[in-house]
Amino acid sequence: MDYKMMAELASVLVETAKKFKDLGIPEKPYNLKFQINSTKYAGQVCWEYLGAVPEISFNLALLSKATAADRRQTAIHELCHVYAGTCQGHGPVWKALMRAVDTQPEIYHSMSRLSRQELRDYYRRS
Repeated sequence: MDYKMMAELASVLVETAKKFKDLGIPEKPYNLKFQINSTKYAGQVCWEYLGAVPEISFNLALLSKATAADRRQTAIHELCHVYAGTCQGHGPVWKALMRAVDTQPEIYHSMSRLSRQELRDYYRRS
């Protein structure tokens, strides 16, 4: 596991949550998960059921190939989903939250997808 990258992502989440608090936006609870099982998604938010605490998961394998700026953008992007709430997607609430923390509301990352072989290789190294 890349603990340095995990700490970097967590630090961005804390920093962004502090910005929201400074703007008067109430804190939102979430769980954090690091995984290596996708070739496509750098991060995602999952609500198991309506009213549940959302879970932000980051794909360490894909993010290991990303720049620090891309990792930062991904962390902020996912946290804005948590703050926007369920069923908001990439709509106006999410976009406003992204802009509130001085981040462009971009939906797609510029990272290359991983091949299944690259995913297996990363998993073996971890």
